[in-house]
Amino acid sequence: KILWCQADQDMDPEQTEALRRELPVVRADIESSVRDLKSAVAKLDPEGGSAASGTDVVGEHEWGHSLVEALGQAPSQPPDSTGEEASGSDVVLAFGSATACMTDLLHGTTKLCGDGLTRSMEEEFRDNDDGKWYGMYKYLVHEAAVEKEETFKQSGMTLVRDRGHGGMTLQDFCELEEARAACLTMAEVAAVRLYTTEWAWKVNNELRHGTSDSVCKWATTISQLISCLFKLSSRASQPHLYRAVAGAEASLEGGHEAQWAHLEKGFLSCSSDAEYTVRKAGSPSRNAVLFEISSTLSARAANIQPFSNYPDEVEWIFPPFTGLELLGHRRVGGSKHLLHVRPHVSYMRHYTDLLRFPTSSPNDVLTIHEYDRFVA
Repeated sequence: KILWCQADQDMDPEQTEALRRELPVVRADIESSVRDLKSAVAKLDPEGGSAASGTDVVGEHEWGHSLVEALGQAPSQPPDSTGEEASGSDVVLAFGSATACMTDLLHGTTKLCGDGLTRSMEEEFRDNDDGKWYGMYKYLVHEAAVEKEETFKQSGMTLVRDRGHGGMTLQDFCELEEARAACLTMAEVAAVRLYTTEWAWKVNNELRHGTSDSVCKWATTISQLISCLFKLSSRASQPHLYRAVAGAEASLEGGHEAQWAHLEKGFLSCSSDAEYTVRKAGSPSRNAVLFEISSTLSARAANIQPFSNYPDEVEWIFPPFTGLELLGHRRVGGSKHLLHVRPHVSYMRHYTDLLRFPTSSPNDVLTIHEYDRFVA
């Protein structure tokens, strides 16, 4: 199509006619190359799984190579990680008709937080859950970062917290090139820093399984984080992204649908590192669902590694209520289910433009300009 438009716009009639005669030959060469590529890939991987409607143009076996290769190189008992562990209703990740999740996809978190934003981030962390998360908030907002080796009780894995961030304050994170380029506010930087702690489990659990009241308790912090992700994602290049849910199984419900989809109600964490993702999937004999995510121009993840408490995770995030459209699926080794998905992002949210600091409250009597002068 590009060549055809160029022919119509830039060439004289003789050149245009010559190009038109050439196009069928070029098209035939391309189709022949595609057939050869399909044949070669099929020989390399004759046992690949089936693909859903909407599979890749070049062939259903083109995707997933990085994950399959990493699975083949994984040790027999890879260490657990801080990755997600399936539990409760998460044991089966259900893919059904895409139309079934459209209402939630369109409304996003605004449907859960009907009362809007009523408190500052600091008030939410100070008052919610009897202040359980307030110490973590004070460390990230009011203190300098400290590099510290930590071992997680659940997985037994050891990671270095704030590797390379020693001595950095919240203001220093706000001065990072990535933050300045995206015009992040201090509240947004604080929100993404907070998400890379154990609090992420809390907020995702509320979004997936909680009530509207339990989600509303974190409405301001959730909204600040969503705003941060939108700003970062608009500037980031989009690599192939991977995600693993250990102990889970995928279910394709309702027979063959024109469009299978799964709605992720929580923040969707993933990584650009296929080997790291395979480690999160657990031992070879354990059930797990692994995703390969192909971003689009309008549905993009945010790279939060520069702000993360655990930068070794190379973490990327999609906002809550992201729909995952199934493009292809296959099994590897009997226990691992590989899914190729295309994300669809919900852009509905509460706006936080006037809440620039973690202490900013919707109830403040000062304007943002008056607040700036007061802080100065």
